[in-house]
Amino acid sequence: MTEGVENIIQSECLNCKHQLPAAATYCPNCSQKTTTGLISLKEFISNFFDNVFNLDSRIAQTIRWLCIPAKLTKEYFKGKHKSYSHPIRIYLLMSIVFFAALKFIGDLGDGSDIVKMDFGGNETTTLEEMIDNEAYRITFIEELDSLSEDIELFQDEIAKAALDTLIKKMGNGFIDRDSFNLQLFGTNRQFDYRDILTLDRNELVEKYEIEGFWNQLFVKQSIHFVHDQSGYVRELLHNIPLMLLAMMPFLALFMKLLYIRRKRFYIEHLVLNFHHHAFAFLLLTIVLLVPKGVTQVLILPAIIIIFIFLFLTMKRYYGQRYGKTFLKFVLFTFFYFISFILVFFMTVVISLLLF
Repeated sequence: MTEGVENIIQSECLNCKHQLPAAATYCPNCSQKTTTGLISLKEFISNFFDNVFNLDSRIAQTIRWLCIPAKLTKEYFKGKHKSYSHPIRIYLLMSIVFFAALKFIGDLGDGSDIVKMDFGGNETTTLEEMIDNEAYRITFIEELDSLSEDIELFQDEIAKAALDTLIKKMGNGFIDRDSFNLQLFGTNRQFDYRDILTLDRNELVEKYEIEGFWNQLFVKQSIHFVHDQSGYVRELLHNIPLMLLAMMPFLALFMKLLYIRRKRFYIEHLVLNFHHHAFAFLLLTIVLLVPKGVTQVLILPAIIIIFIFLFLTMKRYYGQRYGKTFLKFVLFTFFYFISFILVFFMTVVISLLLF
């Protein structure tokens, strides 16, 4: 039965429907081996190992040349496309691995534990805990005020002075009022802290009669952030790779302008940027995977290496003198930071609206 399965002759490829030459063993269109659809156990196992090790070999070779400035980009434009992973694929792979490592190794938690306040001691308090504590403090101050009025009736000046001092000290907490303001498209609205903690987003919008789609969305997401800051950070980390991906065409265009006299194609600048960012993600992932104490020491040297690597990449790929390359490196880095800040701000806002 095995022989019959392996040596079957087909007139068309079952994978892509391409007409096969006589006695063809492989399809000239999609490269699949001719088959009836039923394969032998030997072929099944062989196909598995071919797919796994061919893929691993290509990724390993890609990562190998990725770590040498401009090497992978030069190889790619020598026409060796099948020997290496596609530039976008290797960029996405490295970025996904990096942000996955950042997400899980960074220990974001699963509640409102990202924003913490230090009140002068050794312990920190989450934003929600701080608001909850302040709500109790405000209630206590209100009771002290009521007690102070009762003491005035008895004209006990010493007790009144003691209570006033206590109220003054209690009023010096993180929050000196029982509400906070949100700027809603030109209108200030005050929200009670206790309502924020006890009402869900829809109930809060209904109680305070918030009108307008954007006002309602802003209020809901702001309250959502108070209750689930780590969820927002996870959404932000999810969107940053897409943000950087959206930046690539603009970075390539600026690099095209820098080297306009070199007569380079736009696609060359684009691929070079994909490769450099993939290297940056790879290096930062390695830094994240070492013990935490070592990571804190290595993060700054890693960032410096990334910039040196970019300079060497520009020097080796475009072949200009060190002086010209350094000037263009400075201009490109400046443009990169401006673009990053603008796009990152947009990502922060979009992530706040979507999480």
